[in-house]
Amino acid sequence: ASDDEAPVPIADAPASMQVDEDERNGGQLVERNESHQAVLYHDKQYFPSVEELYPGVETLVQDEDTQPLETPIIAPIKVANFEVQDADAVQQTTFEWKFLTGLMDYPSLIRNVALIGHLHHGKTSFMDMLVRETHQRFWDPNVQTRFTDTRKGQLSS
Repeated sequence: ASDDEAPVPIADAPASMQVDEDERNGGQLVERNESHQAVLYHDKQYFPSVEELYPGVETLVQDEDTQPLETPIIAPIKVANFEVQDADAVQQTTFEWKFLTGLMDYPSLIRNVALIGHLHHGKTSFMDMLVRETHQRFWDPNVQTRFTDTRKGQLSS
């Protein structure tokens, strides 16, 4: 063989070039010790496989999620919170609802107002006073009626 040719592995060599196992070891019988062999990392088994743990059970290992991203893993609990009012129990107002609904046809006539202020400076109380003036007085004057507090935590205090 020339110098620029790569050596041919024994398993791939032609039959005339293959050397018998006994000839390589000088005709001596050599025992192989399996515990001293090099084991590749991908050939090692640290834990039993699923088939060994659960024989006779079909197991599926999936790489991708089958649940769409729009669907949450744990769906939020939706509590239905609604209020039913009797039409006769609705308080009478000092204005006409037809006038307010008529304003919706003319957006140029609508004026927006912002009521701003610091925390606990009476914005809600002032708004309740304005709304109270638009309703006829059929309530107990000793009890403060809150029109703008709608959350349960606000109504209890």
